Amino acid sequence: MLFWNQGIRFLLGVVALGCLMFYPEVSFAAENGENIVQQSTNNEIFLAKVKENGKWGYIDQTGRSIIPIVFNDVGDFSSGIAKVKLNGKYGYYNKTGKEIIPAIYDELGDIEGGMIWAKLKGKYGYFDTLGQLVIPFEFDDFVGFNDDLFLLKKNKDWQYYNKTGQKAFEGTYKNASFFYNGLASVSQDDKYGYINKKGEIVIPYQYKSANRFSEGLAAVRENGKWGVINKEGKMVIKPQFSAWIYNFEDGIATIKDGGKYKYIDKKGELLCEADFDEVYPFNGEIAEVRKKVSKFCWGGFLLTVAMGSIVDHPAPNTSVRRIEIDQNDLTTQKQKRGYIDKKGDFVISTKNDQVDKFHEGIVRVVTDGKSGYMNIKGEYIIPAQYDAILGFSEGVVGASKDKKWGYVDLKGNEVIPFKYDMVSDFSEGLAAVKVLDKWACINKEGTQIVRLKYNAINGFSEGVTTAKINNAWVILDTAGNIIMSENAAIEDMTYSKNGLIQFKENKKWGYMNYQGDKVIEAKYDSVTDFLKS
Repeated sequence: MLFWNQGIRFLLGVVALGCLMFYPEVSFAAENGENIVQQSTNNEIFLAKVKENGKWGYIDQTGRSIIPIVFNDVGDFSSGIAKVKLNGKYGYYNKTGKEIIPAIYDELGDIEGGMIWAKLKGKYGYFDTLGQLVIPFEFDDFVGFNDDLFLLKKNKDWQYYNKTGQKAFEGTYKNASFFYNGLASVSQDDKYGYINKKGEIVIPYQYKSANRFSEGLAAVRENGKWGVINKEGKMVIKPQFSAWIYNFEDGIATIKDGGKYKYIDKKGELLCEADFDEVYPFNGEIAEVRKKVSKFCWGGFLLTVAMGSIVDHPAPNTSVRRIEIDQNDLTTQKQKRGYIDKKGDFVISTKNDQVDKFHEGIVRVVTDGKSGYMNIKGEYIIPAQYDAILGFSEGVVGASKDKKWGYVDLKGNEVIPFKYDMVSDFSEGLAAVKVLDKWACINKEGTQIVRLKYNAINGFSEGVTTAKINNAWVILDTAGNIIMSENAAIEDMTYSKNGLIQFKENKKWGYMNYQGDKVIEAKYDSVTDFLKS
């Protein structure tokens, strides 16, 4: 799972913004932000993933190797253990460096309900997080572990097993699902019914297809049409729909009939039609919809990719904070997103150039090449009048117009003048701003705290930041004081995290403290943050 898409983000960001964004080589960064782990006085464990001579492992904050630096890849810690890869085989280590599952397995899953699936010689089994084998390697396939039950396939039949590795009940099925609302759909002889957790048939085999229960109701198919039953097996919505799309959520289900998507209530009554190419379940009072288009606004798409979801840490060697994109936020090149209400009316139209996903009740919208923010009612809280706009941070958002950048608050007020050539989001009350080729830091009143003289500034974290001046790096505090004087030997520095800063010297990476003392020598090809498991 290499962090391949960081390069894509970089390229698209350059196209859309016209500003370079430099990243240290961290090719296996965590997907969920928790890369890490090792020991402090309060028994917290903090470690960092490092690469040396082409191999990966983990070190603690003294530089001591915890997971040996011998692996082709190492994963992220979850529940105190991390996956490792060695010569095409997989295993797990814990945060003390103990081998929990040896790296001998052809495939190895992530933790799911405290269990880990593995594949060995074509057969599947399960371990717990202590490395104990719970399910032996004798199964041909699996669905997973849910509600304290495994769903496993052996000799073309599906069976349920419990956490002790024993059959939960007698009974094998041609098809089976997990339990929802206490019932599971299963099939025999091409007919579906439902069983309870004792394996008892509570709704007889009679349906051609049967979905899982949700909110006490399940969709079933008879004679080519979908209807809805309750947990007693009573048909509460007669079979009439050509396709069942989404189960009931907050009393609303999505179906397709007559070539159109429709939303219905628990009585089967139509709430609204949705004449779109893709629809999604209602989330509160609105539902996302998508429409195919013959032409696509690349400007809006690239702007979204370039700005993305601004995360907590700045990109090294630049004052523009690092950008990460949730792939679910992006539509395809020939789709546009919009939102409708329960009457089927647009809240936000698909005719805009680009519409993001809602976050904390607001959404970025690009229309006619201009960007703004809307609320959940489809009202502009920031008018679509800006050439580019960042994500909100500490109550304000960076935006640009007439080739200059400033800041706008949640009410749409321009609170810091548009006089900068580039800006970052705020962190710990400060933001980096650029004038010509120099960077400074300002507070929310627009007062300059860090002088306008730096070639690059990273975002503040834990009271400090790193900055570059005259081809040398320094460490600054939030008052703009220099903690570590100019050091021309250092080639690059990143933001601060858990007491340490990554630095690059002689093309290798190491760690220093906030006073500029080198704690771990620069000998690694790549490094990541120290974070706790």
